[in-house]
Amino acid sequence: MPIIACIAEKTRNLDNSRVNVINTVQGLTEIAESNAGSSEKTSGAVAEVVSLINSVTANAAILGELADSLRDNTRKFKIQQ
Repeated sequence: MPIIACIAEKTRNLDNSRVNVINTVQGLTEIAESNAGSSEKTSGAVAEVVSLINSVTANAAILGELADSLRDNTRKFKIQQ
């Protein structure tokens, strides 16, 4: 095989490899962008759950105080039969 033909073939092989690398990197970029979006959504969902848990905790404390107050107030009354 003449040198020029060999160089031309190697150049085509390198170009094909370059195209494959570019396609692979583009695919990886799309996957990374998708993962970033999913991570952002997950982070938002976790923040929302934490907020809801804090709200439930605060409301449970208030409910406990109301129950204590109700118990104390009902002790003032005597039920006769």
